Amino acid sequence: MTSDTALDGLFGDPSIIKQSGEYVMYYGAIKGDFSDPDTVRIFRATSPDGVVWTRNSVPVLTPGEAGRWDAVKVEVPDVLELPSGEYLMYYAGNDDTTEVGWQIGLATSADGVHWTKHPANPVLAPGHSGAFDELSALEPTVVYDSDQEKYYMWYTGITAHLQAEIGMAESQNGVVWKKLGRVLRLDIERLNPGDRGITEPDAVRHHGRFELFYATILPEGVGGAIWHAVSEDGRNWQKDIDPVLERGDSASWTGQGISAPSVLVDGGRYRMWYTGTHTDFATFFETGVGLAETSLTTQVAATHPDNPLAFELLPNYPNPFNPETTIRYQLPEAGRVTLTIYNLLGQKVRTLVNQNRSSGSYTVVWDGRNDAGKELSSGVYLYKLKVGKAFVATRKMLYLK
Repeated sequence: MTSDTALDGLFGDPSIIKQSGEYVMYYGAIKGDFSDPDTVRIFRATSPDGVVWTRNSVPVLTPGEAGRWDAVKVEVPDVLELPSGEYLMYYAGNDDTTEVGWQIGLATSADGVHWTKHPANPVLAPGHSGAFDELSALEPTVVYDSDQEKYYMWYTGITAHLQAEIGMAESQNGVVWKKLGRVLRLDIERLNPGDRGITEPDAVRHHGRFELFYATILPEGVGGAIWHAVSEDGRNWQKDIDPVLERGDSASWTGQGISAPSVLVDGGRYRMWYTGTHTDFATFFETGVGLAETSLTTQVAATHPDNPLAFELLPNYPNPFNPETTIRYQLPEAGRVTLTIYNLLGQKVRTLVNQNRSSGSYTVVWDGRNDAGKELSSGVYLYKLKVGKAFVATRKMLYLK
């Protein structure tokens, strides 16, 4: 999905939900004729498959009146549907054309089309002097935990040194928020000395844990790569050692930047929509939204940050299993990890992991399918863990259909 000057100009930062079986995208864009490049509004598009989209030319959220906190820009929406059927949109607003002073607002809707800004806006403001979000609080992502009846927000904070870091807040009603401080900052993701931090978090809750997808910021101000981390409590995170999605070559539409992930757990897979940037930083600047997918069974994550004392491949559970089972392993040090499924003839049927991993305790879910996505027959299967030249172990499991 690329810019259409009949409807919108530069655009991106998608937020995707499913509504009555249809995919709905909310995104920020400037006017299509580029007559007002500083004013950003939020639009809505729909799709039957998440690939082919139909835009609506009427914005669903516009900047406030002159003098309001969001008088110039409303963008980076994050939309969720509550169990009650009400829709909430958290968004970033600014009353200036500079890149500081961002605050987070809330709008509500009964149908996902017609939105009303909350009278308590902004619901989250920049922090005090010296805080990680001293200059701005923006790019919110919110998860509602129906069991705890609590809202959790992760957002980008801008420090006094213009570094981007990710913080967390919680709320009982989605309006009044308590900040919990910074939870993630740039470290293993640094690819260039001048990288400006991590930004644009998108959170999902799956299998009882939080997963966060986020982007790095290159020195030029565009996204460098998309990364992934997991957490049991939303505050203590275990990062993947490698990015999950990187830029294309210099001639591609993501050649200069990739950022703003929006992820759905959808039909046995993760689907990620993201913003791509193609520019020479002087004469042209183009953006678009792309889609990437991966099987749920290949999404591997550390379950807690403690460092194990030894390599270990643990028993899968449940065993016997149908339709899926969880495999756990522990790494006392970083290494190249392969986790592979074999049948009793010694034939490889599925590769679950094949990448560098940092030390930690990991889990991966296998759904009884091979690498082609075909469901396998009942029987005994072997799962083998290999960590470089340091460790090899194999265990048995029984798949019953």
